[in-house]
Amino acid sequence: MTTAWLASLAISAAFWLVLAGRVQRLRHGGAFLEAAPPSGQNGGKTPFVSILVPARNEARDLPATLRSLRAQDHRAREIIVVDDESEDGTADVARSLLRDSPDARVLAGAPRPDPGWIGKSWALVQAVRAARGDWLLFTDADVEHHPTSLRRALEEAETRGYDVITILPAIECRTLRDRLIMPLFVLLAGTMRASDPGGVRTNEPARLSGAFILIRHSTYRAAGGHESVRGEIVEDMALARRLRALGCPIGLRYTHTLVRTPMYEGWRELWHGMIRFAYPMLGRSLARLTLALAAAFFGVVVPLLALATGSAAALRADPASATMALAGTVLWLLPCALCGDVARLLRLRRVWLLALPIGVVVLAAAAAVSAARYRLGSGIEWKGRRYETREPEASSRPTKGPTSVRRPAFLLAGRRPAVRGAWGKRTRPATADTPAVGPLDGYHAGFRRRKAVARRDLDAGGGAFFVRCRATRQRFDGVSGAGGTKT
Repeated sequence: MTTAWLASLAISAAFWLVLAGRVQRLRHGGAFLEAAPPSGQNGGKTPFVSILVPARNEARDLPATLRSLRAQDHRAREIIVVDDESEDGTADVARSLLRDSPDARVLAGAPRPDPGWIGKSWALVQAVRAARGDWLLFTDADVEHHPTSLRRALEEAETRGYDVITILPAIECRTLRDRLIMPLFVLLAGTMRASDPGGVRTNEPARLSGAFILIRHSTYRAAGGHESVRGEIVEDMALARRLRALGCPIGLRYTHTLVRTPMYEGWRELWHGMIRFAYPMLGRSLARLTLALAAAFFGVVVPLLALATGSAAALRADPASATMALAGTVLWLLPCALCGDVARLLRLRRVWLLALPIGVVVLAAAAAVSAARYRLGSGIEWKGRRYETREPEASSRPTKGPTSVRRPAFLLAGRRPAVRGAWGKRTRPATADTPAVGPLDGYHAGFRRRKAVARRDLDAGGGAFFVRCRATRQRFDGVSGAGGTKT
């Protein structure tokens, strides 16, 4: 076995060990949110929630979605369905299901103001205009909810202090196609860590799942809403970037039971869906695309090549080739041993993880086509419409300024005058380049005061600064006594 093969197999093993470690962290990191009885910790307060469902040609899946929403045990709610110019009688199906629900409405969506609008974003803008809730729940028309999903998400958001919480749904595998492709989707989703209690991770890509986004109405307005991402084909990720730029706490959770979706219907829809999101998921970066393709090659292709090449050579009684074939076999079986949580999420046997190479090949091809279409501007087809592909507009892309996702907002507070805003806290007014900022300004003010004291002490010679640092450390460690000075 040559040095090149050894290095390639080592990289493949390292890839799967790291990936399996991140998937295992889901089980032990409190990242799952499941059905549970009421906690009784809301102090008698019941927030009113507007459930907003955009629907275009969803007559087949919409009934299950609406029945599950009507069965929610959180009663302070309204349901608003927006028919986005459907051609299959979606509006009639929705009206027949909701005619006995006084808290539900079906709106006939108006035509898009211009071709630059994405249909889903325009439908949600119309839904929000009619909404009365303190919280907004955005959910897709093919998502089925557990009766406790809304209440559990609200409890989690209020307990953790999130302004936004999103749940990545469990995927239903109904066909052979789903069993071959969906394990890879879940495996990739598992590489994203759930939010910490603070809800803000500045070192990872912002992420929302359009299947379930629960957000404060005031926060949604401050972020600019879907008007600010009107031209983004993957609007949930674009909205997540704007919320991250605001410094808003975002909760990301996985589930086995609360939210379920069949994902795609048919190979054609699956292919167009992967083309739609593959390149944007990589931040529209050719470097990330290259890294992803390299990971797919070393993680999946290399073990199979080693197995095939080593097996062929082993027939000639070559011990080194037999070792290579054995290594390839072990690496091919490794996902079954290390990523069992993926199979459990999909309610599949682990043996289906052996088909990961098929999913990797399909997704890699879709990513390459997606990158070509976005880079060349040849357009994307989705839901019977064709959308132009172009770089994100300035209004939907975080800037490299005081509210950039690349630098924590609280480290750069105070660059513009603060005023009283819609959230009742000190906010920065919106400008042409950046959205308004508000929820963390109380913390920002304290940080600025501490920074000013530290700078004053350093200017005075540094002694007082180190006294303060040591006293603070002693206070946290529970140690009494006055601090000394720097020598």
